[in-house]
Amino acid sequence: MIIRISHKAIIIKDGKILLNTNKDVKGIFYMLPGGGQEHGETIHKSLERECLEETGLIIKVGELVFVRDYIENNHEFADIGTDAHQVELMFLCEAINDDNFGKVTLFDNWQTGVEWIEIHKLIKCRIYPSILKTLIPSIGKKNRLYIWVM
Repeated sequence: MIIRISHKAIIIKDGKILLNTNKDVKGIFYMLPGGGQEHGETIHKSLERECLEETGLIIKVGELVFVRDYIENNHEFADIGTDAHQVELMFLCEAINDDNFGKVTLFDNWQTGVEWIEIHKLIKCRIYPSILKTLIPSIGKKNRLYIWVM
């Protein structure tokens, strides 16, 4: 079993967060932009590449704020049965060039686009992982790193 390293960007601007829009048989759902690290690639370079591919944005990677130990058999997707295990590092990021915003060059499996969602509306969204509904609004209010196992 290989444990995959993944990183996600938390990009907040004007009270909104940038999320990838996705669609499955249950409808629309949201995820943070980001993805897996490739061999020989630093964590920051990997996250910059993934954000450019998935959102069209050039980003500046900032503070590490959340770490998630994702074990698929313990998660909402347990019925898929791929037995995936990954460690997700979630960083606060800043968009430094949005000239190509929305020009996605490489969609993830279910991705249909990108969208700015008002943070106060996250509670009503289908977002994965769902704990982000409560963690994202707390950014900046508490000075601590969150680590959770799912």
